[in-house]
Amino acid sequence: MAWRFNRRIKIAPGIRLNIGKSGITSVNLGRRGSSVSLGKTGTHLNLGVPGTGLSRRTKISGAARARAKSDEPSGAAERPVTGGSVYVFMAVAVVVGVIIGVALF
Repeated sequence: MAWRFNRRIKIAPGIRLNIGKSGITSVNLGRRGSSVSLGKTGTHLNLGVPGTGLSRRTKISGAARARAKSDEPSGAAERPVTGGSVYVFMAVAVVVGVIIGVALF
């Protein structure tokens, strides 16, 4: 069993730096309920309903995850979400973030 190390440091309100044993792994921008994560595996949009355990994470851009040949279906490759659905999802994230921000203040 291998040891893992992960540390989250708050830089400013809404900005968090994630550090692992290999160095800086990602930066999170956003408040509780909606955030954008910029890291080595790409950019992810995170949405959640605080206190419920319901959340969703969508890859916006970045490197595709490496797959073993046996796992990959015939000719299909993992691609980030593109097109209009990203903009709709981001709009929903902004609205949820504004609603949560208003509710907290």
